[in-house]
Amino acid sequence: MRNDHLTTNATCEPEYCLPWLDAYARGNGPTLLLANTGAHAHSPKAFERDLDGFLRKVGPVAEKRKDLVILRSTPAGHRDCQNYSKPLNAPPPRTSLHDWDGFEKHNAYLAEAVRDLAYAAVLDVVPMTWLRPDGHLCPPVDCLHHTNPSVSDYWNHLLVTKLARLARSCDMPPSRWRKVITS
Repeated sequence: MRNDHLTTNATCEPEYCLPWLDAYARGNGPTLLLANTGAHAHSPKAFERDLDGFLRKVGPVAEKRKDLVILRSTPAGHRDCQNYSKPLNAPPPRTSLHDWDGFEKHNAYLAEAVRDLAYAAVLDVVPMTWLRPDGHLCPPVDCLHHTNPSVSDYWNHLLVTKLARLARSCDMPPSRWRKVITS
């Protein structure tokens, strides 16, 4: 369900803000919830407000049901992505275009916010994505979103790999899930 600010209502027009909390809370048993704030917060304060509100709403449900909430980091876009046709060997310079330079602070806040939460983990896709300016959706118009197949397929591979590692350790209590998912 798409909700660009992870809010619990539909009050963030013109972006997508579909209500999701009731559908999530109606679940019967342990649930894997994968979430991402996306590129829609244009200041650290707005990002922190959105993330903190999300964690306040999800936390009680996740703790009660022993859910696992995985929050994906948000990679910045690549300036002039139309000039790339292959992966990079080293990260490109950061850019302030579209507030992309703020994503590093957002991701650091995300990691800190969930560090001690037994039910939550971060899936950090930034390192692999930062080296892939060649797979964007619509260069030069859209140098943030990725086409398929592209690097976002590897995000899914990373997620499945982490979940498989968790499944092999099925005797592990939920309080240790974070260490498995982020290692």
